[in-house]
Amino acid sequence: MGLDTAPVGLLLLLLAGLLVLGTATGFWDVAVSVHAATLERRLGRALMPRFLAGFSVGTVAGACLGALMTMLRVPVSLHIGAVALLVALATPAAVGTLAYAAFLTAVTPGRRLGPPTVDRLGRPGALRAAAPPPPWPRPSPSPPPCAPPRTPRAGTRPTPQPTPPPPEHRPAEERTVPTTTPVIEVSDAGLEDLRARLRATRWPEPWPVDGWEAGTDTAELRRLVAYWASDYDWRTHEAAVNALPSRFADIDGTPVHYLRYDAEHPDALPIVLTHGWPSTVLELTALAERLAAPSRHGGDARDAFTVIVPSLPGFAFSPQRPALTGAEQTHELWHRLMHGHLGFRQYAAHGGDLGAGITSRLAEAHPESVVGIHLLAAAAPAGHDPASLTPEEQAHLASAAAWQTEEGGYLHQQNTRPLTLAPALSDSPAGLLSWILEKYRAWSDCGGDLPSRFSDDFLLTQASLYWFTGTISTSFRPYYEYARHLTRRVRRVDVPTALALFPADLSLPPRSWAERTYHLTRYTRMPRGGHFAAHEEPALLADDITAFFRDLRPHRPHRP
Repeated sequence: MGLDTAPVGLLLLLLAGLLVLGTATGFWDVAVSVHAATLERRLGRALMPRFLAGFSVGTVAGACLGALMTMLRVPVSLHIGAVALLVALATPAAVGTLAYAAFLTAVTPGRRLGPPTVDRLGRPGALRAAAPPPPWPRPSPSPPPCAPPRTPRAGTRPTPQPTPPPPEHRPAEERTVPTTTPVIEVSDAGLEDLRARLRATRWPEPWPVDGWEAGTDTAELRRLVAYWASDYDWRTHEAAVNALPSRFADIDGTPVHYLRYDAEHPDALPIVLTHGWPSTVLELTALAERLAAPSRHGGDARDAFTVIVPSLPGFAFSPQRPALTGAEQTHELWHRLMHGHLGFRQYAAHGGDLGAGITSRLAEAHPESVVGIHLLAAAAPAGHDPASLTPEEQAHLASAAAWQTEEGGYLHQQNTRPLTLAPALSDSPAGLLSWILEKYRAWSDCGGDLPSRFSDDFLLTQASLYWFTGTISTSFRPYYEYARHLTRRVRRVDVPTALALFPADLSLPPRSWAERTYHLTRYTRMPRGGHFAAHEEPALLADDITAFFRDLRPHRPHRP
C-alpha cells in the first residue's frame, strides 16, 4: 500500500525548521567564538575545531535523515528534495563561517594578533583597550586607565621572580601589574608605513656649509635614513625591548611603566634611576644590570641594588600626566611608586639631565625616605649674591651663558613653542631622527665621531621607540612646564648628595656652586664620557654610585 506523503511532508518541514534553527544557532556560536578568539589567540587555533565539529554534526544529521526516509519508503523525489534542502541549509553556514573568518583576517592588520596591550599608545596596527591620549592634555581630563593584567603568550620570556627584600625594605603590598607579554608589538603595516615615509623623505636644498656646522649633517642623516628604511632589523630590537623586566604600576589611575632588576644579594638597597631627554629607559639598562648584579662585573655582591627604572611620563611606555596643572609632579609619582606601591621605606636615587631635577625634588620633598642622591647635573641656586661668587663660579656662569647662545636653540623652542615643532617630528621620521641625532653627537664624548660611542642600531632603536609610541611631542612637556613655572624649583637638598661630572656633558659646575644647593658629600670629575654617561661609560658610573651609597645603606657597617 502506498504511503501517504502528507505526514512525511509535515515531518520534513518540522525537521527543516529545526535544522534551520540549529544551523543559525550554531553559526551564531561559531561567529561569536571566532570573534572572541581573535582577541585572545591566533585565529586558526579557535576556528578550525569549531568548524570541523559543526561539519561532523551536519554529516551525522544528514545520515540520520537519509536513514529515516529510507525506512519510511519515501519517494525518490522527496528523498532528493530533502537532501537538497539539507545542502542548501548547510552550505551557507559553512561558507558564511569561512567568509566571516576571512573578514576578521582582513580587518585585523599585522602579522599576528596578541593581547590588548601591545602598544599602549596605539600606533598603526596596535590593538589596545582604550583610545590613545591626546597630544597634550585637555582641561580636567579623566585619568587614563592603567594597563590591565596581561596573559602570558607562548614564546615570551617571563619576568624573573623578585628576590625577597630584607626586612627594612620589604614591601607591605606591591600593587603592580607584572607583564610577560610584549610592551610594544608593531604590526607589519606600521613597520611598512615607517619605511615608506623614510623612502619618501623630501630632502631640503643643500647649504654651502660643511658637515655639522649648521646642524645635523645631511650626508650622515641620509645614510642613517637609508639604513633605517632597509637593513635595520626592528624585529630583533623589538624582541630585546620586550625581553626587559617591564612592569606597570597604577598610581591612583596614573599608569607608570618601569623596569625592575632584582638584586643578587638579599641585603640590597633599592634605587630609582631616572633618564632624561632625548633618552628612554633603554639607555639605563647596562647601568641597571651592573648595579643589580655587581659580582658579574668584577664587583662585590654585597653592593647590589634593587634597581627600579621608570619611564618618564610621556616617554615611550608611560603615558603623559593627565593635566598641566593639578596633577602630581613626576617626583611625587616616583615617591609613591617606591614608597607606597613597592613598599620601600628607604631608597636611593640617581638621575641625569631631566632626571637630575626630578631626583633633586624627590630628595628635597622626602628626606625621610631618600637616603641619598647621585646626580650628573646640579640645579642652580635659588638665589645668590653676585658679590659672593668665586672666580671659578664666575667662569662657570660665563661658560653656561656661552653654551646657551651656541647650543640652546632646541631648549628655547621646547620651552616656548613645542607644539609648533611637534607635528613635523610626529609626521616625519627623518625629521625626528635629525632632531635627536645632533644631540647625541654634540653632547657625547665622541669627538665628532658618532659610531665611536653609539652604534647605528642603538640610535635608530631610540628613534623607533619615539616613533612607534608617538611620544616625541609629549617628551617636550617637561621643558614647557618648567619654563611656565609649573614645575617646583629646587631650593635646598639636605640629604647626602654626590655629583659626578663627565667632561663632555653640558655643564661642569665647580663644587662650591653645587654646595650652595646641596649637602654635597662626594664630587667626582670623570676622566671621560658625556651627557649619556649610563650608555657611554656604564662601568665608571656604576662604580661611583656604588662607592657613594656604600656607607649610606641602612644597618650596614663601614667597609673599606
